[in-house]
Amino acid sequence: RTKPIGLIQWYLWSDYRDHAAQLGADTSTAGMDLALGEKETIGKGLGSAVIREFVRKIIFTESAATAVITDPEELNTRSLRAF
Repeated sequence: RTKPIGLIQWYLWSDYRDHAAQLGADTSTAGMDLALGEKETIGKGLGSAVIREFVRKIIFTESAATAVITDPEELNTRSLRAF
């Protein structure tokens, strides 16, 4: 049985040009967000694995994005490590 543990989304920076410019993200790149919400999933490397597979199997397969640029909160050390 599968249990949801969080959410993941992606987008093209060309749809968010102002924010992309603040980050220095080229409009040919994608962005993504990941949130794991179940306590038992945190700190086990799952975020990095999910990110790696999602980028490979979804973003680079379903778009012409040349790279993925994210902007996690600077104080969120777990997110920074995962990305």
